[in-house]
Amino acid sequence: MAHYIRRLRWLGLLLILGLLLLPTVLTQAANPTVTITVQAWVLTSPSGFTLEYVSDNEILIEWEASPVTNMTMVRAAYGHPPEDMEDGYEVYRGTGTSCTDDATDLATPSIIYYRAWSNDVGGNWTTLFSSADTGGFMSASFLFVGLILIAGFLTWFASKRPEILIALAAGLTWLALGFWLLLGDVTNLQLADVWTQLLAWVFVVMTFVPVLTQMNVAIRQEGKGHSWTAFGKEPKHESSEYEDYREKLFIHTRKGRK
Repeated sequence: MAHYIRRLRWLGLLLILGLLLLPTVLTQAANPTVTITVQAWVLTSPSGFTLEYVSDNEILIEWEASPVTNMTMVRAAYGHPPEDMEDGYEVYRGTGTSCTDDATDLATPSIIYYRAWSNDVGGNWTTLFSSADTGGFMSASFLFVGLILIAGFLTWFASKRPEILIALAAGLTWLALGFWLLLGDVTNLQLADVWTQLLAWVFVVMTFVPVLTQMNVAIRQEGKGHSWTAFGKEPKHESSEYEDYREKLFIHTRKGRK
């Protein structure tokens, strides 16, 4: 009997202890800890806005859009940056991250300036913009014409100053132009294939003109008894005292006969 009474006491203590702990467990379960993370994206201008030269009439434009960007607009203007989204001419308007401006002309002296803006799904355009220009590009047409002028000047100068190094410089310049037309990309020059090949062979022939001219001048001077090919007058002959005396005596004799 006493044994059962002790068991009942232990059960009673455990029951009372459970009732005391129950409100604490229920309170903790009813009030869990909640963590809320908020992320906000701000509409900005396109980043990484770059230009890449393709030809005198084609510029590749690339950029990166922000996560909330809906559309991107790119505009260009000659001689000055586009002042707003109405200035200049529109190059692109869309949801992509690259475009090509095939209405440009780098063969003009004016620099072309580009600017890009972004808008969100509500159609709101940002006042921020990204900029780039073609100031660092070299027009292939200008380079081609410049090489022709350099080759022509060196050829003319070699004819006036018959030195082999000048003739070689002129010939190598003509040869570079010929290889450019035969092996290089000449789409910027807008020449037909037939004219490109003919002009290339003209340049190849001109390669030999300065060198052959130099050789011809040297041969003619050798025929006249000269052994130099320097530019300028023939060096003055320095006479001896005996030759000077004979010349003075000859002049005095002629005067006496008169």
